[in-house]
Amino acid sequence: MKQIVKLKVNGVEEEKAVHTHHTLLDVLRAEFKLFGAREGCGIGMCGACTVLLDGKPASSCLLLAALAEGKEILTIEGLAEPGKLHPASGERGRAADHAVAGVS
Repeated sequence: MKQIVKLKVNGVEEEKAVHTHHTLLDVLRAEFKLFGAREGCGIGMCGACTVLLDGKPASSCLLLAALAEGKEILTIEGLAEPGKLHPASGERGRAADHAVAGVS
């Protein structure tokens, strides 16, 4: 079953038809094409899915997308000025994406 929700992501408000069981992480990735937040552990402990919800950190893998309606959602992509990388997503972030435990 789908529900129309109005989400304000990185300062832009959009209406999306989302499945009622989809998490905010699912919707950010599938509907908004924002891939900075990722599913790591799936239980909100690792921080890979963290977004700011009304200025406070939230695990987007645990929050149903419909419950984020009316909230200000800020992702890693929304931290930078257009056309520039924010320091949090710079070279060190890209290097960490390819790191494998125990391999230098």
